[in-house]
Amino acid sequence: MSFEPFVWKSEPPKDIPFRSSELFNEIRFTGKSRHYPVADTWYPSWASDGNCYSPFTDGVTEGVHSGSGMRVYNNHESIIADYTTQTGQAIMEGDDPLDLKLISLENQSATTYPYGGRYP
Repeated sequence: MSFEPFVWKSEPPKDIPFRSSELFNEIRFTGKSRHYPVADTWYPSWASDGNCYSPFTDGVTEGVHSGSGMRVYNNHESIIADYTTQTGQAIMEGDDPLDLKLISLENQSATTYPYGGRYP
């Protein structure tokens, strides 16, 4: 996937409640990107071993399913509420963000109660 490169200049509102960066005043999008059609809601963070680690949800990565929403089933006798969600954990291996290897680890389960969903 690609698009025309562009610069997104920093144009904060005049009444912004914090200082502008002294290091950065714009972001350049290069037009290069990669679509990893596995799951959404990723929060990657680099570790000292050079890999990224991230939770994920709402999808499948290497056969590991995760989901952030509440499900309710009707078995024709009563309504059963399943408030358990699964958050996946993964390693994002590699130095090139356009060619990462995603390695799924175990899921963590948690109840969404009293909410209708839970995110990493």
